[in-house]
Amino acid sequence: MANKTDYVGDILVPEGTVVYIPIAMVNTDKGTWGEDAEEWKPSRWLDLPKEFNLTYSFLSFYAGSTACIGKTMAFMELKMTIARLITNFTFEPAYDGQVLNVETGISTIFVDGMPLCIKRV
Repeated sequence: MANKTDYVGDILVPEGTVVYIPIAMVNTDKGTWGEDAEEWKPSRWLDLPKEFNLTYSFLSFYAGSTACIGKTMAFMELKMTIARLITNFTFEPAYDGQVLNVETGISTIFVDGMPLCIKRV
């Protein structure tokens, strides 16, 4: 909620206005991530675009004074988990033509559970 009347760009936002930040849209912004921003491409994290800003280009944990207090720990745990998984397993779509099926709300969920073919390396 806006605690004072101010402008966001050229838009006047009166005090008391409820402001919704569409996290899924920020996380898939074509201005940052390119035309394929909505495609599932984990490899994009290996070569981040010059427009990427760690604080504002990926808002799953929010930013500023409202940021998740567990953000740093969650990132560390995620990195350790991914490192262990990718060194021990290969991951492939469960079938040809598989499409990522997600629903967004407070968090993003895989509607069909995201079936994968996983093989030990």
